[in-house]
Amino acid sequence: MNEIFSNDCCPYAEVEKLLAGARSSVDNFGDYDIILLLIAATGISLPEALKLKWNNVDFEDRSIFIESSPAKKIKICQSVVTELKSMLTGDLVCELVFHDPNGRRLNPVRFTEDLRKIRELAGVSDSIGINTLRFLHGLRLVDLNVHPDVICRRLGQETGKYVIDHYYRIKDQGTAVEVMEEAGGYLVS
Repeated sequence: MNEIFSNDCCPYAEVEKLLAGARSSVDNFGDYDIILLLIAATGISLPEALKLKWNNVDFEDRSIFIESSPAKKIKICQSVVTELKSMLTGDLVCELVFHDPNGRRLNPVRFTEDLRKIRELAGVSDSIGINTLRFLHGLRLVDLNVHPDVICRRLGQETGKYVIDHYYRIKDQGTAVEVMEEAGGYLVS
């Protein structure tokens, strides 16, 4: 999972603990670990993840097609490809990637309730949830200098203004100057 979270700051470490907790309790929560990994690695929403169909997963192109409004194609990293491929060895493979034992779509409300239990088992803060996974995905992309429009497409937002408003902490010139001075930046007076 280093491919996704290479920053050791607290929220990323908490997400790693959450993913490890979900993986260790796979007997109780099925493929929840892979659902959480997919959301953390792509920034898609829980409903988008739970509606994902196998015919919308392209292993060769390392992408998934999300049937939402608007529809979007999301590139995925190799660790997600590997995890998704591992699911194809199970007894029941149906149209949906994530499903209950009867092949029906997972209930998002039940998923959210089970996520609380996973957090407890993993010893993770209640503040780490689906929106946190999505937010940290966007934040990581900002850290990697990914263009706001690309981040917006991944997160399903319409404009780069969303990314600028939600991910850039410094929004005034005074603070920008202070940060530049602290960093030894070049200022013309």
